Amino acid sequence: MKAKVFIIILVILAVLAAVGATIYFSETRFLDNISTDDIEYIEAFNGNNGNKMRITDREDIDYIVDNLKSAKVKKSGISLGYMGYSYDMKFIGNDYNVIYELIINSEDIVRMDPFFYTTDDYFCYDYIQDIENNFLESKSENLTKDDPNRPNADTGNGEPKTLSEYDIAPDFTAKLVNGGTFKLSDYDNKIVIVNFWATWCGPCVGEMPAFERLKNDKIEDLEIICINCMEDMTTVDKFVKQEGYTFNIGYDVLGNIGKYYPTDGIPYTVIVNKGKVARIYVGAYDAATQYQEYKKAVEECMSE
Repeated sequence: MKAKVFIIILVILAVLAAVGATIYFSETRFLDNISTDDIEYIEAFNGNNGNKMRITDREDIDYIVDNLKSAKVKKSGISLGYMGYSYDMKFIGNDYNVIYELIINSEDIVRMDPFFYTTDDYFCYDYIQDIENNFLESKSENLTKDDPNRPNADTGNGEPKTLSEYDIAPDFTAKLVNGGTFKLSDYDNKIVIVNFWATWCGPCVGEMPAFERLKNDKIEDLEIICINCMEDMTTVDKFVKQEGYTFNIGYDVLGNIGKYYPTDGIPYTVIVNKGKVARIYVGAYDAATQYQEYKKAVEECMSE
């Protein structure tokens, strides 16, 4: 009887071992069922030096995702803690939540708990290092209020280009709906939310209560300016009066300001921290979602 029990136990253990081996050695594909269109940006944290950056350039996102999706990998060990890692990669979806996460340790090792994975191909470790080096170089550049090389919509200085994080924000002066003017460089010691919108744009109009709410929060060192995109002043005035918004709203009838903040569409929102681009948003969800996202970004800028 004891022998039969022993044999049954051995059989069970053998089956469990076989199943475990099948699971362990099964082929793994990273980012399955996730496309680059699902990703708003990639947040990369270098655990070896403490640097944290956002990867927002679509070409960089495409390259990283394609590289990881195409890698032929196999499990090579059990992950034990966070010692000795490099890039903790969080893939942030269009709703600004984490949709995927892994850690790139080196050119041929990735960790996705509880396992390590290796490849005979190449993980994009060096590519991300280059992005980080460029990020650190841009971050260290000094900005002066009277920099003659700063792109400027008022003077036509500089060549307009698609903006990236840590670029110097092009200067501009906008005439305000309620009188006066707003000059961006006057607030280089503050955090400025610069939004581009139009009355005919549903998502633009839908997110505007978020800016009113942020203004009413009375966050120290925060300014808000929403630039209307090439509509006549009467249309803008009527809309603002009807909605009763009290944050800064400026005209850009000729599109001179928007030319220096080019984008594929609106709403387009740039958060500027001490004269440099800190966050970029194209499109918008509802006002409650945008309020939370913008407030989080402002708080992160205040802690930097």
